[in-house]
Amino acid sequence: MTKIKVLIDGYYLRKPRGLGRYIKELLYNLSLYPRNEVQIFVLVPDDINNEYLIQGKNITYIFSKGTIQPIWEQCLIPITVRKYKIDVVFHPYNTSSILMNFYLKNVKRIVTIHDLMFLDSNHKSANLYQKLGNIYRKVCVKFLSKQATIISVSNKTKKEIAQKINRESTVIYSTVDKFYNDFYRSKNKVLDIIPNEPYFLHVGGSSPHKNTIRVIEAFKKSNVYKHYKLLIVGLGKKGKIQELYKDDRVEFLDWITDLEMASLYKNACALIFPSLNEGYGLPIVEAIKFNCPVITSDIEPMSEISMGSSLLVNPYDIDEISKALENITDKEMRNRLQLKQKSVSNIFSSEVYAKKLYNLIINGSII
Repeated sequence: MTKIKVLIDGYYLRKPRGLGRYIKELLYNLSLYPRNEVQIFVLVPDDINNEYLIQGKNITYIFSKGTIQPIWEQCLIPITVRKYKIDVVFHPYNTSSILMNFYLKNVKRIVTIHDLMFLDSNHKSANLYQKLGNIYRKVCVKFLSKQATIISVSNKTKKEIAQKINRESTVIYSTVDKFYNDFYRSKNKVLDIIPNEPYFLHVGGSSPHKNTIRVIEAFKKSNVYKHYKLLIVGLGKKGKIQELYKDDRVEFLDWITDLEMASLYKNACALIFPSLNEGYGLPIVEAIKFNCPVITSDIEPMSEISMGSSLLVNPYDIDEISKALENITDKEMRNRLQLKQKSVSNIFSSEVYAKKLYNLIINGSII
């Protein structure tokens, strides 16, 4: 039997969060549920540590000298496709190789689009790196192959893709099973990072849409301020926001490992994630897996991904966020939310993801 050769871009495999988490979980899912008719090749930088490589009987790694991501994607991906006679290329990072539109037209393309925030004129980049990245993403989306199959990570992103670039896409929810299972398989649970008093967890960031400032102000205004701490990850310990808002009750954590992050979810009173704009909202799924109650935005995709298992708030209303912080400490409410989380958790499973992606590769449809 001739196998379908699939090349997956593994450039961000060692990145700790975001796109790095996406590609790790993707490969983990495919390795758990291999299909005999599919052989997977993953192109990775040659200086990557073995600890980052997801092993599977259907996965083969191709190593290439590292370079900046645009050159990697635009040049090294097509070279590898030609050399290994690849049938399908999977681009997991919003972008794809424009050169393949001209020289390798017959190769099937699958592209994951996580969001299209970079197309919004009012979208603010936190730094020069993000600004240059957004320019690159805009160019790639503009020249996205008409033959490419697009994966969207939520129905909200699916609608945006249809409205902004007039393309159809298939929704496949991202998973966190590797993140979850690695924690419970670890013999050395990370507990040093857990404070000796109850705490709320906020996964924030320097970009304004993460809404970190409103979270802090709502926390300080609430009745829980004296009895709980607010732990913030995603910004590091130093910066303008940290200087303005750090006190004995608000703690900005340095960059942490996946095991530390998992420990924080497992022991938190709740995750506070009232983001203003997301393509998906991965922290919500992570919290659901660890049965950590969630306060999040009553807007898509957060309301979609929560599936009725979160306390929803107006992310622009500090008073409403503050009241939610107080309400979610109620034992009866927490039990109700946690029970709902258990009922929806399997929707975000490795098996469901792998089945849909393999079907897309083999049949061109998730069914």
